[in-house]
Amino acid sequence: MSTARISPSASAISTTIKHLTGNLQFARTHTLSPLKGSGRSRRNTLRGRTLTVSASSAAAGSEPLEVCVKASVTTPNKLGDCPFSQRVLLTLEEKHLPYDIKLVDFAKKPEWFLKFCFCSGSKIFSTFIGFLKSKDPNDGTEEALLNELTAFNDYLKENGPFVNGKQISAADLSLGPKLYHLEISLGHYKNWSVPDSLPYVKSYTKTIFSMDSFVKTQALPEDVIEGWRPKVMG
Repeated sequence: MSTARISPSASAISTTIKHLTGNLQFARTHTLSPLKGSGRSRRNTLRGRTLTVSASSAAAGSEPLEVCVKASVTTPNKLGDCPFSQRVLLTLEEKHLPYDIKLVDFAKKPEWFLKFCFCSGSKIFSTFIGFLKSKDPNDGTEEALLNELTAFNDYLKENGPFVNGKQISAADLSLGPKLYHLEISLGHYKNWSVPDSLPYVKSYTKTIFSMDSFVKTQALPEDVIEGWRPKVMG
């Protein structure tokens, strides 16, 4: 199994890991999706995925990882009831990696946490699906998608070229395939493409789609089209 050393994702469920570069290697799936609501993960979040972590320089003397986890609602200064948080902490414990815990009150999420978790194009895919399935050109689904893409374009303009800055991260590896499906399926079923008024998004997708790893692992366009056909026609 091949591994790739990458920067940490800006996305998190109830667990956010920072400062992983040089400390961890992620194999296969390494993106944690954001948790919406107050403790329940989205459907299919992390199901069927494998998170493999290996220490590359670890333990003694290495900088502790900062792990943001859901706080207990019953006992002050205790871990909350999120199994996904525990999964990450268990992995760190078993790998004997140093870490610092930052408890987050999910009933009153601090601004820094919201900014850190949801500044990264996380709503693009859901609004894309809404627009793709839409039969009414005036129902606002195209506008919703454009709003998300515009926000992402503005984010890349200030923080790019990638989600976490100059280095590609797990957030990009998660978002890239979704944008690939967006480009192919909307082009086929809606004759729609990302407008030229969003140059940073267009440059971002061009860069991601041209990566050797992406080209090697991407689906055929015709399979993407057929894969979305039931949703479009249904």
